[in-house]
Amino acid sequence: MAPACRFLQRTLAGYATHANFARRAGGGPGLREQTRSTPWLANSSLREGEDLQVFQHPGQPAAPARRWKKGIALVGGMLPRANQATRTPCSAAHITIGLQCGGSDGYSGISANPALGAAVDLLVRTAGTAILSETPEIYGAEHLLTRRAVRPRWARS
Repeated sequence: MAPACRFLQRTLAGYATHANFARRAGGGPGLREQTRSTPWLANSSLREGEDLQVFQHPGQPAAPARRWKKGIALVGGMLPRANQATRTPCSAAHITIGLQCGGSDGYSGISANPALGAAVDLLVRTAGTAILSETPEIYGAEHLLTRRAVRPRWARS
């Protein structure tokens, strides 16, 4: 299987199992073929059912209106149960954010990096975790980050 297809399958499985999604529906031309839904579902320990439905409307690719209507009807049928979901407070200790540069430009050091730093500070103060995965981005600022490590041995490694 092509790496891009494996990546797509892993991404869809992540959405399909994420707690913030009450019900899931996916469809479109070629979705089943591109994801090979039966192996994808089996490899992801997923099964189609009332919480997860994958469909491809039979018909011509030039007839998207029929697919949209089918998808809207499918989601509409899922809404009554999805609307019963309630939010449950939980600790930020369950949150881990991975940070990686998305392509530096002239403004990332002025706006994006400080904003993300402030957000991570809030997360860490409430027991969450942040991981900076692109170490070349910290050259020259190592001392600013290592003194903030939770454990001194992590700062040394």
